[in-house]
Amino acid sequence: MKRTLWSVAALIGLSILIFSLSRMLPGDPARMALGPRAPEYVVEELRVEMRLDQPLHIQYGYWASGVVRGDFGRSLMTRRAVSQDIRAYLPATIELVIFAATVQVIFGIALGVLSTMYNGRWVDNIIRIVAYLGIVTPAFVFGVIFLLIFGYLWPILPAAGRLSVEPAITGMTTVDSLLKGDFSSFFRAISHFILPGTALAMNGVAQLARVTRSSMVDNLKSDYVDMAFSQGLNESKIMFKYLLRPSLIPSVSMMAMQFAILFSNAFLVELIFNWPGLSRYGVNAMLYKDFNAIIAVVLVLGIVFIIANILADTIIALLDPRIRLQAGKGA
Repeated sequence: MKRTLWSVAALIGLSILIFSLSRMLPGDPARMALGPRAPEYVVEELRVEMRLDQPLHIQYGYWASGVVRGDFGRSLMTRRAVSQDIRAYLPATIELVIFAATVQVIFGIALGVLSTMYNGRWVDNIIRIVAYLGIVTPAFVFGVIFLLIFGYLWPILPAAGRLSVEPAITGMTTVDSLLKGDFSSFFRAISHFILPGTALAMNGVAQLARVTRSSMVDNLKSDYVDMAFSQGLNESKIMFKYLLRPSLIPSVSMMAMQFAILFSNAFLVELIFNWPGLSRYGVNAMLYKDFNAIIAVVLVLGIVFIIANILADTIIALLDPRIRLQAGKGA
């Protein structure tokens, strides 16, 4: 409950900050929306309609009261309600991020365990070098590389765009395909995720592999691991049953942040692969100086970060009983 209350306060602070910054950007959004040839009186009418003629705190008060009702205002770019745009574009980004997060978890933990099993040997050294390269290389660079190799030089995967499934039920192509029982569309939708999703996941795979390896190598020195080896237990059983679970605690914390960071990293990846998601919508809103759309996208990202942190705390408490006991004593 404390974390939830602090999260609400953080969201209010974020909304004030991004609202103030958006109003400080150079340029006139009313003029940009109507074009350079629009008469001045028409531009002035739009300024009044957008309440740009009011003091900043009054503008924020009108905007915040609308947000409480689910009204983020109207987008100057799409001429629709921003809440309608979010409902249209958010499912595509959520689906892409879930795919990327799944790739991160599977390959990041697998590489971390493999590196620990061959600690100090050539396999470990290769994985560590690849992990360093994955950390220092931005997601959009992987996107360009994958697009050139698998989209043009060796075109075995869809290079751009997203499969459309009609009628849309949830807005997520994979879920809608399964709900309709259309498995052909489901697998075609997955094929569209591979290039952008893998490019988005590469940095997280590298970081998760490093964190998992580091934690497991540290726990290898623990007494309970020495006892398990002395009893002649199988190495794989020790690694996966006794060593991996306590070693996942720092990895879970990082995975939660990585899940939220994926939404931020998706901005350029969605542009490269022409993915019709919320991140690409946010980039276009910034270029168009669409205040209402920019603020809404940033707030959605803030909510994602908060939810990811709360879930991470819950999962860590489930993995480590000591944290639950400490929380109980604190209460």
